[in-house]
Amino acid sequence: MNFYRLLIPCLLIAVHLGCGDESSAQKEMPLERTTNVSTFVIKPDSLVQYSRLSATVKAWRDVTINALESGEVIGTYKDVGDYVNRGEALAQLNMELLQAALIEAEANLKFQAYNYERSKQLFSEGSISEQAYFATEYDFQKAKSTAQTLKHRLSYGRIQAPFSGHIAKRYLSQGQHIARGDATFRIVQTDSLRVAAWVAESEIIDFARGSLVILVLDALPHQTYEGTIAHVGPAADTDQRVFSIEVHLSNPTGHIRPGMIGTLKAMRRIHRQVVVIPREAIIERETGPVAFVVKDDRALLHRLNLGPSEAERVIVQKGLAFGDQIIVKGGRDLIDGDRVAIKYAEPVP
Repeated sequence: MNFYRLLIPCLLIAVHLGCGDESSAQKEMPLERTTNVSTFVIKPDSLVQYSRLSATVKAWRDVTINALESGEVIGTYKDVGDYVNRGEALAQLNMELLQAALIEAEANLKFQAYNYERSKQLFSEGSISEQAYFATEYDFQKAKSTAQTLKHRLSYGRIQAPFSGHIAKRYLSQGQHIARGDATFRIVQTDSLRVAAWVAESEIIDFARGSLVILVLDALPHQTYEGTIAHVGPAADTDQRVFSIEVHLSNPTGHIRPGMIGTLKAMRRIHRQVVVIPREAIIERETGPVAFVVKDDRALLHRLNLGPSEAERVIVQKGLAFGDQIIVKGGRDLIDGDRVAIKYAEPVP
């Protein structure tokens, strides 16, 4: 009896101690972390790749008119900002001396024409020598040339627009004496424009004549303008290793002005049936870019080989496949194999 009396308390103590150890062990076991994430399922997609180039707007024509004759300016008819039509008078020079010289030249021409016709008749009759006949012909042709030259020089006193456009600068004033070769007016044609840009050697193969481009100007940031590539430089700049391109752009309203700068957006390539993911799904690690794919409520790390990109979308050349459910948001602090809970499934971008 004494033995049983001692055994029962011992058993109760052992049971109590055993239960206490199991309860403590359960309390010490950490709970597994679960991270809330947003995902989407990768499907075959396309990506249009663009180049963005610094561009400068130039006038379709930009010409400084130089005086072809010297003289005093006796009239100016147009000023800076005025629109002029082709052939319209801009200024007039005093050409009185040339006018007097032309009167004399025309009188001499009339006299030499009479001598020439008379010598032809005499030569046909055998009354004068061939040399005398040719001498009168020479005098006639010389007088004719002199008169025509003076007429042309006289017309140069009227400075006129070589094409339709706007006056960008006026270099002369009434009463001023200008010499032959002096600048008189600068005219720009802006109803059509040329846009100049430079393309890197690595991208030039993607540019072709006739391709459509979009222009955004710093001065007009909320407007876009369409143009076409007219010329692609056949050779690179020897210092910078870039190629020039020229885009033709219509400007019927005149809002775009020569000298404006902006960005030329040109389509380079279209990549079809490729894996495209948003840039925010890519996590940069020391070993390179990675992304997490959800499988059986676990985040599995995939190392990526990235390809071309456009804005916030990137092509993945290796590391992901169609049908993978990748984590877009919430994956920055994940470790390979972490448990995740999908709270929102993003639409495919």
